[in-house]
Amino acid sequence: ASASYLRVGGVSDINTNSYTDNNHNANNEQIKYLVTADFGEEQRPFGYITTIFLTAIQQTSNTISLSWTIPGTSVVGLSNAQYKIYRKQHTTGDIWQQVANVTQAHNTYVDTIPPVCSDSLAYKIEIDNTNGCTLRSNISKLVVGDTEQPEMPTLNTCSVNVDSQQIELSW
Repeated sequence: ASASYLRVGGVSDINTNSYTDNNHNANNEQIKYLVTADFGEEQRPFGYITTIFLTAIQQTSNTISLSWTIPGTSVVGLSNAQYKIYRKQHTTGDIWQQVANVTQAHNTYVDTIPPVCSDSLAYKIEIDNTNGCTLRSNISKLVVGDTEQPEMPTLNTCSVNVDSQQIELSW
């Protein structure tokens, strides 16, 4: 393997076609892999693959900017596939909803959400290859809120209610 990669594991059964890396957290950063075949002392690279790392940032009160890394050029079966963007919003029941499809020519998207005072959002990206496999990103979570200051109200009255003797303000 290349000097810039660390061996994270291996599979000895030639019929096994997957590996789970339990040592790295793809929620914190993009993870890059070089998959090789070992033939005694010789190692032959199969290809490079990376996790899809998603970042979500609130730009305005109702826009969220998403950007993500691409899975790499060694992944087969992605030629006409599109990224599927999903959002989960706490105030709407924490259900994943697909909000957009994006071609592979782009790895950014701006999501427009309804105005909210405060809410928790989560986003994820998926892309399906022609072999029936789905590549998934990390889940990017954020708390959003209204970032615009309201206009100052026009104060109309400050009166004492004759019956209750309480102060009533109106604007």
